[in-house]
Amino acid sequence: MKNITLDELIPAAMLAVMLGKAPKTLANWRCLGKGPEYVKIGADIYYPKSGVTSFISSRLVQPEQEG
Repeated sequence: MKNITLDELIPAAMLAVMLGKAPKTLANWRCLGKGPEYVKIGADIYYPKSGVTSFISSRLVQPEQEG
């Protein structure tokens, strides 16, 4: 288990804005086991910055080069 500090956590509402998604989309992803890893503290959801970076990196699309 890795240690995560509080300053490394992004609140769910903030991440939704950053990704241009509705907060409900992130909630759906969590229910479906998709999306970035998250931390639940009481009723609040936070996303570790490292998990968000990994999630975004895993969706990187390399366009094909012509020639």
